[in-house]
Amino acid sequence: LERYIPLTMRPLILCTGRSKHEIYPWLLSVGFIGFIGGNGAYAEVDGHVVQDERLSHPEIVEISSWLDDLGAGWLWQSPESLNPSQNFLERFVGRSADGGIQGDWSSFAEQIAPYVREGIPTTASKVTFTLPHSCGVTLDDAREHFLNRYTIVDGSIVNPDGLTGELSALGMSKAIGLTKVADFLKVSVHDTVAVGDSANDVEMLSVAGIGVAMGNATPAARAAAD
Repeated sequence: LERYIPLTMRPLILCTGRSKHEIYPWLLSVGFIGFIGGNGAYAEVDGHVVQDERLSHPEIVEISSWLDDLGAGWLWQSPESLNPSQNFLERFVGRSADGGIQGDWSSFAEQIAPYVREGIPTTASKVTFTLPHSCGVTLDDAREHFLNRYTIVDGSIVNPDGLTGELSALGMSKAIGLTKVADFLKVSVHDTVAVGDSANDVEMLSVAGIGVAMGNATPAARAAAD
């Protein structure tokens, strides 16, 4: 490909559900000129902020209160900080009897440590949460509770404690972030290629000129891809 299309003509953008400080710096250094974070709510290209959609403090208070009443754990994510509920991050660093969160998250815990703050933030891009099995509430129940005022998608983290979900502003998705970045680069979104595997990739795979599903992709991601 490079014989026909110079690398400088094919900008690479990392697109993730993570917030800015959850992304390993070494990962960006392999050739990405920017990133889309928070499931599309935030994006930077060459140090320029091109997207920054936030949930307001009253919304954060309401959502956190509802999650607390269910005994759910949560992590509010923004470009400035990470605000977890009590004990939420223990699953990422501890070694519980059932193994905690799947995989080795020690590097993640070290990466985010300087940006972790107590309490709820003033604003945030999104929240990742776990509904405990004991509460009997599903993600569909959460959507109904909030009368579809927010976008709620299945989370990609396998948590033995319960169902993991991701909540952001209504209509927010990685497709929004992709479109914002494409506009900034003066590239048609139809000339982009997107690669993904999870529920939060579906819209991006659909809107890109070519959507590619990874081998481990969920059925919904596979269906959205070309």
